[in-house]
Amino acid sequence: SQGQKKTKQEGIPGWKGIITRDGNTWMYVEYKTGETELYNRSKDPWLLNNLAHKKKYAAKRNYLQNEMERLTRLSKN
Repeated sequence: SQGQKKTKQEGIPGWKGIITRDGNTWMYVEYKTGETELYNRSKDPWLLNNLAHKKKYAAKRNYLQNEMERLTRLSKN
């Protein structure tokens, strides 16, 4: 899912994200502000524990970031 527009009513900056279904359902989001979010939706369905800056999850974050960039490039072709 990608949301490129800024929602004036809600004040949400532009963003793009990816959700997986690889045994655990992961969600990675990047905002235009540079902020990132990473959630394990299987263990945290309410998205309360942002794992994006925890070293333990760096490999998962990097994988999802790269996959999102790859899919974005493919969608532009």
